Amino acid sequence: MEIKLFSLCDSESASAQAGKKCIYNCVRSFFRSCSDFIDFSSQKRMLVAISQSLNAADIVIVAVQSNMYNATKRMLLSALGAETEQNEKVVKALTGRKMKEANFTANTSFPVSSELLPTSSYVHCGFAITSGGQHIIYLPIDAPKAHEVVFGSLFDYLANIADSEKVAVAMDYRHKAILARTVKKLIHDSTKIAFANTRPAEYIKSNIVNKEKFDSCIVIDDSVSSESSNGTPDSIARHIMEKQKADLGIMFSDVCTDDNDERFVCIAIANSAGTKLIKVYAEEGETNDEFIAVCADKLLMTLYNYDVNTGSQQAQLLKSPKTKAKQKKLALTISIPVAVSAFAAAVIALILK
Repeated sequence: MEIKLFSLCDSESASAQAGKKCIYNCVRSFFRSCSDFIDFSSQKRMLVAISQSLNAADIVIVAVQSNMYNATKRMLLSALGAETEQNEKVVKALTGRKMKEANFTANTSFPVSSELLPTSSYVHCGFAITSGGQHIIYLPIDAPKAHEVVFGSLFDYLANIADSEKVAVAMDYRHKAILARTVKKLIHDSTKIAFANTRPAEYIKSNIVNKEKFDSCIVIDDSVSSESSNGTPDSIARHIMEKQKADLGIMFSDVCTDDNDERFVCIAIANSAGTKLIKVYAEEGETNDEFIAVCADKLLMTLYNYDVNTGSQQAQLLKSPKTKAKQKKLALTISIPVAVSAFAAAVIALILK
């Protein structure tokens, strides 16, 4: 496949560099021949380059700095002639927040039938559109938003485009990268976490990149295992937190089945303020191993932004839809009413304004 990566920044900040690296590593884990980013500081020059790349590229990825994000999105969609609509999920997440009406509209509007690639805050979410076998992916370049989109959505989106033999390798890279990122943040924040030694915890251990760093912030309590656990998940989480003198105690259950034969896992997170229990259900067609991997990744991403004192990110696992670990090939197609030549003409019109 021919892949083009474009970045738009008015300054090469550390957060932009970190975001670019994360995006590139993700894409290259699926497509080894992928070239690095082509960098721009001008919106219009970048749009000209995009119009030229659409003659041959199968995938065009556009990563944009926050101060130009909404304006560039509007210019790109105008050139594409794409009809937009407000995304209900983003509207719900942003309703009540203090922002100007124009900013609210810009953050909640996306191409009709596009694939949402959300950030944890739902500000500057990315999206993907498909037309005639071509994929255009738009996302933020600044970390940590870029990391949230890449690890939360982009890997899964590209898994439906890439050759099947590349997917397992790419997903293995994602699991290890998510754990390494969270461990680095826990060390920075001097946060210690105790896990009950269940099968999901063993899965997390299997993705360790640096054991010394892992052991400095995460302990697996062997006194509680999948086979020997007694008590409720929330009581176990609190017990191991107190026993290990940790900031958080986590009981991540093995896959269970309810009365309706629906598979689920329970994740109990205890901190000094209390304990909350989260129940997550498996997707249809998802194996138990895939389900555990998805939930583990989601938990680790939640812990990256976790406030030990308030537990304010706990609800993310409960409220955010679970990313599928394995999906059918994308059937999504958006009808963009412009050909490549028309897109180029639209870009020229924008430049001449």
